[in-house]
Amino acid sequence: ARPRVASARVGDWLTLGGLSAVTLALAGVAVFAAATRRSKAIVYGFAGGAAAAALAGIMLLASALGASSGVAIGDRQAPGAAVLVFDTAPRMQYRNNNQTRLEAARDTALWLLRQFPFDSQVAVLEARPQPPVFSLDLAAAKKAIERLAPTGVPRPLTEVLIDAIELAKTSELKRREVFVFTDLSQAAWPSDDVAAVRRALSEAEDVALYVIDVGAEQPMNVGLGPLSLSGQTLTKNSPLQVEADVFSLGMSGERTVELLLEESDASRPTIRDGQLLLPTAHPRGREIVTVAPGEATRVSFQIQGLELGVHHGVVRLTGQDGLPADDERHFTIDVRQAWPVLVVKPRGGTARFLVEAIAPYELRQTGQASFECHTIEPADLLNQELTNFAAVCLLDPGPLTPDVWQRLHEYCTAGGSLGMFLGHNADAPSSFHDEAAQAVLPGRLERQWRTASRDVFLAPSSYDHPALAEFRSLSTSVPWSSFPVFRYWQIAPLDADARVLIPFNQGNPAVIEQPIGKGRVVTFATPISDPARPAGRQTWNELPTGENAWPYFVLVNELMRYLVESDAARLNYTTGEIAALGQQPQRDPEIYQLFTPNAEPQEIAARGDRLSIRFTENPGAYRLKGNRGGPVVRGFSVNLPPETTELRRVESTRLDEVLGE
Repeated sequence: ARPRVASARVGDWLTLGGLSAVTLALAGVAVFAAATRRSKAIVYGFAGGAAAAALAGIMLLASALGASSGVAIGDRQAPGAAVLVFDTAPRMQYRNNNQTRLEAARDTALWLLRQFPFDSQVAVLEARPQPPVFSLDLAAAKKAIERLAPTGVPRPLTEVLIDAIELAKTSELKRREVFVFTDLSQAAWPSDDVAAVRRALSEAEDVALYVIDVGAEQPMNVGLGPLSLSGQTLTKNSPLQVEADVFSLGMSGERTVELLLEESDASRPTIRDGQLLLPTAHPRGREIVTVAPGEATRVSFQIQGLELGVHHGVVRLTGQDGLPADDERHFTIDVRQAWPVLVVKPRGGTARFLVEAIAPYELRQTGQASFECHTIEPADLLNQELTNFAAVCLLDPGPLTPDVWQRLHEYCTAGGSLGMFLGHNADAPSSFHDEAAQAVLPGRLERQWRTASRDVFLAPSSYDHPALAEFRSLSTSVPWSSFPVFRYWQIAPLDADARVLIPFNQGNPAVIEQPIGKGRVVTFATPISDPARPAGRQTWNELPTGENAWPYFVLVNELMRYLVESDAARLNYTTGEIAALGQQPQRDPEIYQLFTPNAEPQEIAARGDRLSIRFTENPGAYRLKGNRGGPVVRGFSVNLPPETTELRRVESTRLDEVLGE
C-alpha cells in the first residue's frame, strides 16, 4: 500500500462541503425569488451565485481528491472496503478556527462516508484500544464516528494504522482503502514502529492509503510540563516544594500560574442532593511568568503549614488558549506524623551523629522534625514491637543472637526497612556468618580492609537511585574525597539480589541494598557514628566529623527517607498506569467508594495487602472513601503524559520515512 494522497487539506474537504450547501441554498433562493415574481436582477444574481459555487466545488473536488497517481477518492461507483483511522489523543482537542481537530476530522469523515455506496464495508478505528472490526453497516459507522472522543491512553497512530491495513486486507471487495485522520503531530509517529509500518505497507500493495491532515499549520500553545514534588509523603509541618516548566509553542507574553490545595476533610467527598461535594480548595501560590516561543520557564511554589491527611492539589495556567488539556497538572500528597525510627546503638556508643542529622534538636523542639528517633541498646531489641517503627537502624552492631536476627528478618519480610552500619564491633566469624544472620546480610563479611592514608572514600558512579537523587545536580562537585575512610568491611561474595548503591573509589562495595520480602535492607560497610577520636582505637572514617560534612548530612537524610517511605504508596501517576496503594488489613477498610474525575462513584475492594485501581484513563484526582471505626480518606492523582499534548508538526521527511515517499 502506497499513500495515494500524502496529505489532503481538511480546509478543502470542509470548504467542499460548505460550497455544496451554499450551492443548494442559493439555488433554492433563486427558485423562491422567481416563484414570487421578484426582479430578474435578484433571480439572476442568486442563480449566478449558485452556478459559481457549483463550479468552485467541481474545481476544488478535482484539486482535493485528485491524487498524483490519478486515482480519485470520490470514485464511488462500486462498493469498497474503507477503514477510517482517527487520532484521538488529547492533543486533538486543540481548537483552531473555533473547531477542535477531532471535530474537523469527524466532519470530514462524515462527508466522506456519504460518498460510499450503501453496501460498502466501513470500519472506524481510533487510538483507544479496541478490536479492529468492520461496522455492521454505514449507519453503525456513522454512529461510531459521531461518538469519537479523546482518550487519555492513546495508542501510537502507527500501531492503529497497522491494525487498519491488516483489517482492510481481510475484505473480499476489490477496492480496499485506509483513511488516516491526523493532526500530523510528531508524537503520533514514533520511531519504534517504523519497520512494522513499512512491512505492513509492503505486504498490502492493493490497499490504498490516504493521510488526511486536519492539523493547524502553525499551532500556538502554552502549557505546563510534569510536576516535580519534594515528596509525596511528608511529615506534619514539613514544607512542600512544587515545581513545573511552563513551555510555549509559537506564543510570547505573560501568563499566570497558580497553585490550589484542598483541605484534608474526612467528611468529603460526599454526594448531597445529587451534587458531589469536594474538600475546599484554597489558593496557595501565584506566579506571573514571561514565555517565549520554543522556551521553557521554571515556576516554583513552597507551601508551609500542611495539616495531617491526604491533600489533592492542582497547578494551572489561568486564561485560555487552544489546548486546555495541558493547562493544569494535578498532584496528591499524604501528610503524616514524624516517621518513628528505632535506633540501636552499641553499649557505650553514641547515636548523636545520626539523630542530629535526621532530627536536629531545634526541629524536635518546634515539632518540625521529619523523624522521631527512639534509641535503645541491642539487649533491648527483643523487647521491642518492631512493627511500630518505619525503620530500624543498627549502629556498629556487635554479634547478635539467632533470635534477634530472626526477628529482624521477619520485620523486613513483612515490609519493614533495616539500615545496618557495620563497624569495629562486628566480628566476622561470630554470629555474622550464622545462617540467621546471612538471611539478613547482603553477603559474607570477608575481612576488614584498612589503610593509614586518606586515599579511600565513597565514590558514587551514578545518582539514579532515589536515595542519591539530591546529589544529581551537584554530581561533579560533591567533595567525597574530603571525607576519607580508613577501615571498612569487605563483603563478598554478594547475594544475587544485592545491589551496590555506592562503591568505594577503589571498587569495593560501600553501600549495598537488598530486598527481603516486602521490605529492604541497606548495609554500610563502614559506620556512620564514629567519633573523630574514639577511646583506644582509630576512627573508621571522617564521614560525620570532617569539616563542613554536608554530604554526610544529605546522604543520611535521603537514605533514611528512602527507608521509611518503603511502605508509603506512590500517589501520582500518568494515565493508563495501574494505581497500587498499600493496604493494612488490620487497620484499613476492605471496601471503598472510588470517586473518579469523570464518572459516578463506584465500589472497589482491597485484595490482601494491596488496593489496585486499573482504570486511570482520565486525568485528575481519584478519591477513595471507606469506613473503619470512622471515615478513612485516601487518594491519588493522574496526569496526561507530556507527549499526548505535543503539538509540534512532524517533518515531511519523517512522514516519508514512516509511510514511504
